[in-house]
Amino acid sequence: MGLFSVFIGLFLLTISIIIYRKGPLHPVVFFFVMWTTVCAFSAFQKKMFAASDKTYDLIIIMLICVFIGSLAYFFPALRLRNSDSDLEYSYENVSGNSKKTPLLLAYILLIIYVGISLIDSYIIVKNYLQGTELWVMRGWRMSTFGVDSNPLVDRQSFAEVIFRATILYPLQNLVAPISAYLFFNKSLRLKYKNFLFLAAFSFLLTIVATGGSRNTIVYYFGCFILYYLLSGEKSSHVKQQIKKTGTNFFVTSFILVVAIALVLFVTNARTNLSVWDSVSSYLGVAPTLLTIHLPEIQQIPPTYGMLSFFGLITYPMRFLQQIGLESVIPTTYFTAFQQVLNAQSFYVVSATGLVRNAYVTPIFYFLIDGGVPFLVVASLGFGAVLGRFSKNFFKKVTLKKFTYYSLVMQAILFSFVQVPTVQPSFVFSILLAWVLLGEKK
Repeated sequence: MGLFSVFIGLFLLTISIIIYRKGPLHPVVFFFVMWTTVCAFSAFQKKMFAASDKTYDLIIIMLICVFIGSLAYFFPALRLRNSDSDLEYSYENVSGNSKKTPLLLAYILLIIYVGISLIDSYIIVKNYLQGTELWVMRGWRMSTFGVDSNPLVDRQSFAEVIFRATILYPLQNLVAPISAYLFFNKSLRLKYKNFLFLAAFSFLLTIVATGGSRNTIVYYFGCFILYYLLSGEKSSHVKQQIKKTGTNFFVTSFILVVAIALVLFVTNARTNLSVWDSVSSYLGVAPTLLTIHLPEIQQIPPTYGMLSFFGLITYPMRFLQQIGLESVIPTTYFTAFQQVLNAQSFYVVSATGLVRNAYVTPIFYFLIDGGVPFLVVASLGFGAVLGRFSKNFFKKVTLKKFTYYSLVMQAILFSFVQVPTVQPSFVFSILLAWVLLGEKK
């Protein structure tokens, strides 16, 4: 079934390229690129335990349903009130007068983020010099308050935890696409040079504060590469603003080289595996981990969507706990919370003792929420979101649209890990983008 899943992935990838005509820059096409790669690394690898046929069956169901859902791209657009004026944040909006400048609040939040990241970085560096390994500190910053104990989370109050999860970490997701948009527009690059400097500094601090997060590196530089590639497909108006000159090509190549160098450095610092073994084990491990979890999943009472949308509901529920109203919280929430923690548990995935966690795929969450029927419905919904978003995105790339596009591509890139809506930082990134980049009247 592993080989069959690769065949299905390649087939749906080919059909998607034909009907959407955008290549990997299209969210639907990129989804099948990622999952065909995951299935191939899983099916052809020999070092980890093999995934079961049932796991591949579930993956195939998800892929087919996502494709069917993406056909919502061809549905007639809903005409809502004032929809004609929904230009989002165009180049003119950003470079216009100060009344339409959306970045003042972003400046303030970014300064706060830098300050808190300096504290986190100090703690990380201090412990590193005392002999703590990077892989141990890797999860400190994203630890669960009230459950985990480490030098980073122990110094935080519940209020700070909420502020980080709902404001600062979502801001981290927005800084990269905003920076890419500003950087490749010459007049904006000059106007917002201080923001770009703060953004680059915050990026470096994030790498330190997270104990060397390679996902952060990939996402940050990926936004720059995405925008550069998109600039070649725009109308003549945009091409006048973003010329693919030799200078831009040199700068983009330099960005790519720096990204690769950082990933190599972090990989060498955190693990004894070679870069190839590290990449192949991460890309191919998801079906293996899901196979290990399947017997447990069958024993868990359904959570009816509470797990898949955990990122949206967890802090309201935890606030109720903090004020003593735990009795009004549904039991399904506590089941969902425990499964979020279970997904982070480490399992041995190879005969050589290699351990991995977290990479359980969206199927883990969908099955717990409602079995195969929920997997079908959720996959159809995810495909529909990708299809409808991409219907209008390529007509006019604006700051706000590109920010949302980057979040969508991030969700797809890491879709073999989990459902993006499980993470509060992803959910609140969407809300914060609306606040920071919404059109000012």
